[in-house]
Amino acid sequence: MHSNDPERLDTKARAIEEALGRLGTPIMEAQARQLAALEDCACKEGMFALAATRRQLVAGTGLVAAVGMTAALPRAAAAKAPPGAIEYPVQADPTKEQGRVMGVDGGYGSRSQFETEVRWANPTKTAAFSPLQNSYGTITPSGLHYERHHGGIPNIDPAKHNLIIHGMVDRPIKYSLADLKRFPTVSRTYFMECSGTTGSEIMKAREPTVQRTHGLVSTSEWTGVPLSILLKQTGLTAGRLAFQPVPF
Repeated sequence: MHSNDPERLDTKARAIEEALGRLGTPIMEAQARQLAALEDCACKEGMFALAATRRQLVAGTGLVAAVGMTAALPRAAAAKAPPGAIEYPVQADPTKEQGRVMGVDGGYGSRSQFETEVRWANPTKTAAFSPLQNSYGTITPSGLHYERHHGGIPNIDPAKHNLIIHGMVDRPIKYSLADLKRFPTVSRTYFMECSGTTGSEIMKAREPTVQRTHGLVSTSEWTGVPLSILLKQTGLTAGRLAFQPVPF
């Protein structure tokens, strides 16, 4: 049977619809009203006024309501703030209490204390693996993007970092990062994978999670100056171009 067979696609669509229909916890109108009673505001009027003749509830399903009311229920705080996060008191009812003021994190947004995923580093501390099993969406958070270093993590002063284009060009030029930032840029979403990912699994299964077997894989949005623009500025000539970043 072909993968695009209409009957097979229809069966798959029904299976997905049935699976989605099992998500959530069905509640009755009375339960929804109890949740609504936690909110003392005029906005709740008519929120759950659904006539029984309009609901036509079927067996195994119910009214999925009070989406905005769940915030009124107390939430447990994490025992300890995870890396990159700041531990804040959890309000018993955030709909009735003023939240914290801006800037208490020093001006640079900190991670939510309820986000607990972290990268796993190999024993030699030369690679950090993304937690793929708990990823959500296509973009990997920058703090969870995989890393692989053969000579440690360089600490480069941007003010002293330059890009030199020379060799088979008409106008050899040295660009500072400040220079490069004045050029037009493009943004692209790229998937990256280390050539060593799954390397530990070649002979036999060794690691317990997908993070540690395939975690050298991540996707991010990258922004920069196309090389073609710089080559046009320097006047690329026929032959081979030599270019290298030189910190000094």
